[in-house]
Amino acid sequence: MRLIVREELNKTVLICVDSYDEHVPTGDACILFDEDCFRFNSLSQLIIGINNRFDLDNDIFPQSFTHLKKFRVGSEQDGSSYTVRPRHKGRVATFSILLICRQNSSWQGQITWLEKRKKENFRSVLELIMILDSALSTVNNLNTNS
Repeated sequence: MRLIVREELNKTVLICVDSYDEHVPTGDACILFDEDCFRFNSLSQLIIGINNRFDLDNDIFPQSFTHLKKFRVGSEQDGSSYTVRPRHKGRVATFSILLICRQNSSWQGQITWLEKRKKENFRSVLELIMILDSALSTVNNLNTNS
């Protein structure tokens, strides 16, 4: 397996999936550059949490080329907790995401399934979600049939 080079640390997220029930993952995610970690209890918390971390420091992380639209109702609050330190290995599966760029209100990059040593490129967040779902469903089917 290829080592992560220093220039890629600020673009890499480690995702440790602890459970995957009815297409809902839970676990920890950590941006490798500064080990800024958070807990997620759904796919939307994972995606939004990663995006929010990248938006915090535009000098380090891949910058967004567009501003995402959102409803302007009341104050914005982030319900995620960013104090959890991951164990660096999920109970179900562990993935590394190299985020190459964020443009057209989406992400492009490469995901690596660490246990299986498999890599896939993705051109959108939807494609990333489908790759994650495919891998996690495979693990669930193997565990169910055992």
